[in-house]
Amino acid sequence: MITSIISNLRREEGWVVVTAVIVMGLMMGIGLATYSTVGTQQTQSRVERERDSSFNLSESALYAEAFVLGQDWPTAANQYPSQCTQATVPGTRGCPAPSDLRNAVDSPALPDLSAGAGWTIRVRDNGSPATGNDYDSTTDSQPNYDANEDGKLWVRADAVAKGRSRSIVGLLELEQVGESVPQNVITAGRFRTSNSGNKVVVDTGTGSATGSQVVVRCTPGAGEPQAGSDCMGYDRDQQRTQVSPDRVYSVPTTPNVMTNTQVGVLKRKAVNNGTYYGENAGCPPSLTGEVVFVETESHCRYMTRSFNTAASPGVVIFTNGTLELNGNATYHGFVYMLNPDDSDATRFTVHGNALLIGAASVDGDGGVETGSSKLNIIFNGAAFPPLTTYGAAGLVQNSWRELTPGT
Repeated sequence: MITSIISNLRREEGWVVVTAVIVMGLMMGIGLATYSTVGTQQTQSRVERERDSSFNLSESALYAEAFVLGQDWPTAANQYPSQCTQATVPGTRGCPAPSDLRNAVDSPALPDLSAGAGWTIRVRDNGSPATGNDYDSTTDSQPNYDANEDGKLWVRADAVAKGRSRSIVGLLELEQVGESVPQNVITAGRFRTSNSGNKVVVDTGTGSATGSQVVVRCTPGAGEPQAGSDCMGYDRDQQRTQVSPDRVYSVPTTPNVMTNTQVGVLKRKAVNNGTYYGENAGCPPSLTGEVVFVETESHCRYMTRSFNTAASPGVVIFTNGTLELNGNATYHGFVYMLNPDDSDATRFTVHGNALLIGAASVDGDGGVETGSSKLNIIFNGAAFPPLTTYGAAGLVQNSWRELTPGT
């Protein structure tokens, strides 16, 4: 019996081994298929993450450039470079700081941007009105500033992360912000005429629907107003006054008409328009312009010519020097003298047959002087609407789109 059992155990026919091999093969096949599926899904997830990282980088580049445009709009006089990249030197005009842009989207949780990531930003004019609201194959050849002066520019941002490229564009429009200032024909520390006489030298608004006034910060002394006095230095009598209508008021608490921020944005506007003159540039050859910003410490005197027009008045700002209109010179607009040292000296003078049609303001104790021979200042409320500065650069509705990279 024992011999029979041993004999049976030694027999090799049957299907146990074959079955075991088949089962093991099926198990290995299922395992490899599962592993392949998991690997494919991981690859797809990585590709999607890399594409998202590239998209986030390009979108951040576009909106970083929008912030730059809101601070410094490019014009023919001050154009942007042809493009900005991650290698652009920090401080380059028209380009966002590479470190700021990267910090906006980079973090330990975004390994795709840790190395090898890059971007390119291009600013282009939107061309003719017929094609200006569509980005096409000709847009990249447009000037890199607002050539048609319609306040709109295309911005294209291309970015790459881990070899994945994304390209987006958007049409950005510059918002114009009106700057409010007191609409006085004269706001100054003091006001005086250079001689006495039975004539009008300052017209506060006889031809205006609203009229205006002269406001001084000084406190008038005994007998004032009187021509040549330190505070209200003009003649007034029962028959005729040198200021007509006679609206001259002492308001010692009157603040300066502009804040440092307002002055700063107007300076940037003058730089963009090519009408900025630094402290070493001397007196400008002309005062014509939407905003003329002058930083010379010199006395600038103009004897002839007419600057701007009644229909298109301007703004001229002096930070340190003094300004004189004399002879037959005429200026249409708003004259603003900053007077940073708070001097009580005369900062703005209108003599001879010269004429200011608009308004004038001097900060602090600085003075305005008029009246050698005739009417020298006429109030014009239209001098104030041009006081606009740049606001934000906003995305034009329905202009944002993604392009095929490389097109």
